[in-house]
Amino acid sequence: MKRELTIHIAGQALTIRSDEDEAYVARLASSVDSKIREISRGQPGITTLNLALMAALTIADEALKSKAVQDDVERLMERLSERIESELGFESP
Repeated sequence: MKRELTIHIAGQALTIRSDEDEAYVARLASSVDSKIREISRGQPGITTLNLALMAALTIADEALKSKAVQDDVERLMERLSERIESELGFESP
């Protein structure tokens, strides 16, 4: 059931509706806020919008790279599983 939650990112309060647990949403907001603060260091005068966009790109980059690593691990696990089954004399479906 969706409920309204207020989160704080980059000094802005946002009220959102979510089915997620309040603690989880707070962790998400904290993560985004942390990324924005990290990017803003050494860049005085950059707008909040530009910081948010740069944070979004950075987070998307991290997510895509993480997904690529996950895909590589899954492919490796499949190959190893097939090799183990082959060594044990099991047939693949």
